[in-house]
Amino acid sequence: MNKIQADVCHAYQILKRGGLKDENIVVFMYDDIAASELNPRQGIIINHPQGQDVYAGVPKDYTGKHVSVKNLYAALLGDKKAVKGGSGKVVDSKPNDRIFLYYSDHGGPGVLGMPNMPFLYGKDFIEVLKKKHASGSYKEMVIYVEACESGSVFEGLMPEDLDVYVTTASNAEESSWGTYCPGMDPAPPSEYITCIRGPELNFKEYITYHQMQQHTIKNNSGKIEKKTNIGERQLGNPGETHNLKKETIEKQYTNFPHGKLSRFYNLIEVCAQKINEVKERTSNYNTYNAGSHVMEYGNKSFKGEPLSLYQGFDQATENFPPNKLHFDTCMGVVNQRDADILFLWQRYKKSEKGSEEKTKILKQITETIMRRIHLDGSIHTIGMLLFGPQMGPSILTSTRKPGLAIVDDWMCLKSMVRVFENHCGSLTQYGMKHMRAFANICNKGVSEAAMEEASMVACGGRNSGQWHPSKIGYSA
Repeated sequence: MNKIQADVCHAYQILKRGGLKDENIVVFMYDDIAASELNPRQGIIINHPQGQDVYAGVPKDYTGKHVSVKNLYAALLGDKKAVKGGSGKVVDSKPNDRIFLYYSDHGGPGVLGMPNMPFLYGKDFIEVLKKKHASGSYKEMVIYVEACESGSVFEGLMPEDLDVYVTTASNAEESSWGTYCPGMDPAPPSEYITCIRGPELNFKEYITYHQMQQHTIKNNSGKIEKKTNIGERQLGNPGETHNLKKETIEKQYTNFPHGKLSRFYNLIEVCAQKINEVKERTSNYNTYNAGSHVMEYGNKSFKGEPLSLYQGFDQATENFPPNKLHFDTCMGVVNQRDADILFLWQRYKKSEKGSEEKTKILKQITETIMRRIHLDGSIHTIGMLLFGPQMGPSILTSTRKPGLAIVDDWMCLKSMVRVFENHCGSLTQYGMKHMRAFANICNKGVSEAAMEEASMVACGGRNSGQWHPSKIGYSA
């Protein structure tokens, strides 16, 4: 997705201006955008309508098939032997180092997306954080996550004794949003047919690490419109437009309009902003109309620390005040899960009438929509078969009390997902939204055998074709 990778690249540029060296930055990015034939500006990536190239100079540590959960965990743990492919860079942090993890991607209840299967599961990620803490290899860690339902990855799971602070772009039930999309206000440059900026917090596939008692992990980040010291107006990270020595993590939680990474280990594609300032932007200016609630988890005792400890410091901002941005105009947004449909539709509209290309794109749109209908219908049918037509729908969509994880048995969750995919095909990024249904099936004590039977009936043994997990991988 252009918007996610664009934010990753911009985050890298922020880190460079903050004084980090390339050898201390690890980047996870699929990297299929800049050279794509569909990119109107070959070799260039932007994430703002008037933005400049943010792709130049970005290290390609982990790209393509190497952007995976296993590599992410290995890099975060500093395990060079466990990394497969890529540059081999890892977060080789020491006891007095600070780590910053920035993750932006698709998301669903309890999971975060990856360009390569399987998904990242909340319980597994927390176990990795516990292992990192047990190794005594860092002082404090800050994690920003942008994804739909990103709060569900930490809700009821994130301990307070790991010296890790987490902020997410949405709570456990909300979607995340893309901006600067065709036909919306503000719109991308006329030649672009895709959203060029990630959802509210923007983090995706991107790890960056800085070794010098300050490390960074990154995935994607966003920006805000602000006048710079040279009089230009551009959409940039708050770190570009105000003094991070004067702004704390807590202040960012209230103000951060589009979190950008800086001095910290930055890991993976995965949307977040400054901790209190962020709330306004992600709620779409306090309306929560096509917006989301920024959440925080873990150890909140070091929120009073200056952001410069984590995001570096650009000397050009020495005389800038803390961030005091205020937004009074709503932005056009699109649900992150619908961004691919919007992109295909724009391609269809611009293709030549009666051309083979137009026919091909229409077929792709139709297949994508039909696949979504199949997934939604299959889940609905399974719910009715397991719990009856009256209770089925409500059980599958029910949410647990705040403070409880989405599921008690995470192995059961993975098992149910695999059973479903064996008979009904891969969930894909879109189908991640149904993870809550699988979690509730487990919470109700449904056996794997009963799930197997229901899935067989719901999907009728139909051939999943290109969507079969044997071709694109299992989500669990």
